[in-house]
Amino acid sequence: MPVRKLPVALAVTGLLAVALVGCSAGGSPTCTRAASTGDIGSLVSVSGEVGAQPDVSLSLPLHSSGTEVADLSTGTGTEIVSDTQAVALGITILSGETGEILVQQGYNSLDSVNTVSAWTSTLPGLESALMCAAEGSRVVVGLDSDALGSGASTLGLTDDQSAVAVIDVRKVYLSAADGADQYNAGFGLPVVVYAPGGQPGVIVPDSAAPSDQVVQLLKKGDGEITTADQTIRVNYLTVGWDDKTVTGTSWGDDPYQIDLSGTDAVSQALVGQTVGSQLMVIFPAGSETTGSDSAQVFIVDILGVDGQAG
Repeated sequence: MPVRKLPVALAVTGLLAVALVGCSAGGSPTCTRAASTGDIGSLVSVSGEVGAQPDVSLSLPLHSSGTEVADLSTGTGTEIVSDTQAVALGITILSGETGEILVQQGYNSLDSVNTVSAWTSTLPGLESALMCAAEGSRVVVGLDSDALGSGASTLGLTDDQSAVAVIDVRKVYLSAADGADQYNAGFGLPVVVYAPGGQPGVIVPDSAAPSDQVVQLLKKGDGEITTADQTIRVNYLTVGWDDKTVTGTSWGDDPYQIDLSGTDAVSQALVGQTVGSQLMVIFPAGSETTGSDSAQVFIVDILGVDGQAG
């Protein structure tokens, strides 16, 4: 039987208004990884380097009770703290009945980046397995029919059969900018406030908008410096100056890809910045970038660079 390609159903939500909850520090939160559950760690043997296709053997037949999780290797990179976070996973799924490999994907490149919610919408049991796991980790997961959800039929399994997933967390993008706050001088400019997970909101003053483009670094990250030949992942929020309403956002949805080779003002503003940084760009009324008769306030968090692991 050929190895299947597991479809990842992307969950798309509408634009979300930002809840303003005071001037908290924002940034990427951290969380405590849950302890191993069940006997899965003693029933599965895995060898090979993290990030490469593993060799897996099972004690057959293997029947999981709910979702059973064991960490085989613990990474030290960015943690998964949100179901809307972008990740690149190497994943091998085997039948608990026969040990046959049903799915094996994500080891050759980082071209296939998805949010955590995209994976859990297909295999709901992966949510507890992935939460708080760090980049560089290898996790083994036992999944019964409930934990497999709609993925059971895709994998060709019956209701009484279980599956085992070996997951390499190859790359984790930030959930929000985590850089150090920067001092900015500027009278009459918007104020950025943050929800507990780092989601920004904007308080726009009643004064007139700037007539020229304004770029301010709000948080300076300590990650990789971006270059004009890269594609990056960001979260953004755009607010109209005049009506003070959200006109666009990626928060609560998939992080947005930006090709920095472009000649538009956004791409140019993000070249030479560091991962983990947050910028405020104010586009004046009539800007070619926005095509709006009102000035637009653009807040962008640089979450990571595509095409690199570890």
